[in-house]
Amino acid sequence: MSNELIERWRGFVQKITGRLTEVLTESNAGFEGLLADPGLDPIAFTNAMNAIEIRYKDLRTKLANTYAEQMVVASILRGGEAKALLDQAETWMEDTWERFRTGWNGRHVRPLWGRVQPLMHRPATCSRCGAQLPRTVFHQAESITCKSCQSVNSVSPDPLVYTYFAMAPDTIADEQTIHMKIAAERAGHAGASRAEVHALWQQYYEAYAKVRATIAPMTEDEVRRYAHARMEHLRQYG
Repeated sequence: MSNELIERWRGFVQKITGRLTEVLTESNAGFEGLLADPGLDPIAFTNAMNAIEIRYKDLRTKLANTYAEQMVVASILRGGEAKALLDQAETWMEDTWERFRTGWNGRHVRPLWGRVQPLMHRPATCSRCGAQLPRTVFHQAESITCKSCQSVNSVSPDPLVYTYFAMAPDTIADEQTIHMKIAAERAGHAGASRAEVHALWQQYYEAYAKVRATIAPMTEDEVRRYAHARMEHLRQYG
């Protein structure tokens, strides 16, 4: 009986992983169409990605629930074979999803720069006398004193500029360093020593911070402190 159950379980696992492949393949075509629109609203893209993530999580949940309800005893009888199949499938699904998510998020954000850059440098005028204001910060709100009348003006960037700088630093850092994050996670699951795992996470956090700083400028010291803070959190809770 356990042999039959294991084979049924193997087929079910293949069905679930195959369905995820189908979902992401279909989504690739959908995102290609979305990104073909030069005026794409970032909210529309985010909503589409969230909908796909829900489908991914539903498949993960279905896999885990089926194992818990039907396969625990069979796995014990077969030396953990069913659990090993579950672990392999969950690892593949997680890695596949993360590469899909970060890849498309990066492809979405990068073209926004062409729309954001001219918006950042729009001239701003004094609300009192109409003189042009000397802007120094282009991606955040700032208070500027008018040189002509000395009134203080609050100048805010276009909403798309706000959106870009809220998304792009982490999105592009995620895209460029996801392989390092996956390597650190897998090393931990594979039984690497704590020191080896922490070394991989240190490399990941440092690389992540450096990429992030290319969008949201940071000094070298700020980059080090950014990575250090995340390593401290890992040491305490990881």
